[in-house]
Amino acid sequence: MNKKKKTILLLLLVLTSFFIACSTYNKKSIPESEKNIIKDTEVNIPNKKEIIEKLSSDEFEGRFIKNNGNKLAGEYIYNIFSNLKLQSFLKTNYYHIYSYEDTADNDTTIKIKREASNIIGKISGKESKNAIIISAHFDHIGIQSGKLIRGALDNASGVSVLISLADKLKKESSRNSFPYDIIFAAFNGEEVGLTGSKSFVTEISGVYDKLYNINIDSVGYKDGEDIVLNHSFNKLHGKSNSSSDYDKLYNNLKKYFEINNLTTSKVSQAYLSSDDYSFQEKGYTSIGIIEKNVKKIIHTTNDIPEIIDYNKLELIEKSIYDFVVGSGDCLFK
Repeated sequence: MNKKKKTILLLLLVLTSFFIACSTYNKKSIPESEKNIIKDTEVNIPNKKEIIEKLSSDEFEGRFIKNNGNKLAGEYIYNIFSNLKLQSFLKTNYYHIYSYEDTADNDTTIKIKREASNIIGKISGKESKNAIIISAHFDHIGIQSGKLIRGALDNASGVSVLISLADKLKKESSRNSFPYDIIFAAFNGEEVGLTGSKSFVTEISGVYDKLYNINIDSVGYKDGEDIVLNHSFNKLHGKSNSSSDYDKLYNNLKKYFEINNLTTSKVSQAYLSSDDYSFQEKGYTSIGIIEKNVKKIIHTTNDIPEIIDYNKLELIEKSIYDFVVGSGDCLFK
């Protein structure tokens, strides 16, 4: 081999070693600790359809507050809140345990105390003197006359929007902190006298300088009409809806619903009363988001996942999200 060939061969060997070294370096360029961080942030949160089908399944038995299916539904939501890494509200976990008065199973004249749990999580803002509370109840009426009432519209639909909002607003807060807390309340006991929300409102009293509530109940019906921004307490008590805070909240929410091509109504219907009533009763500004003609379908065996319009659910969620990001501080100024 002549000198020139030896030089070329030596050069090829050096270049081959260099590329092997580079290849080995690239494979090890992400430390194991960083891989774990990446893995931890990739949490699979179920979508609205998955949530509604799960909550409406045989496993959850119609989610009646005294049934095991109700407890399983609470655990399901708890685990999603945990995966979202929401903070707890006042407690060390997401359970807000409360007691309520009920009648004995074998004698309705006997009053007894029972325990149940709301599931509460939050996103802390830069300041914690004010709060937006976004809520939806997860309980339902269970089995009636031997038939399972699944409660897909009432209110697995609202819970699915609540969870999706928690996911998206948590991501937004990691980029830009909100100037107020956002509390996500999955209430229990709505179907037995609003027991969960009444207990929660009592406990949150005095925690914040200002707060208001947006409650989501029975939304996304395929044959639905207007989205009603409801004020059930005033309707039931013969009072006017007109107040500066209510008007501000209504007008701002209405704007974002209309941007997303959803028609809203201010018609207050007593039969549409939900957990927003508990806030209104204590003097807090609250609006219940519900659809106008759901009475004919809720609490029936026809309330199944197949009646849900998921495109409409997306627009409802987007409207609330856009409001929180764009005008969430409208009552705190």
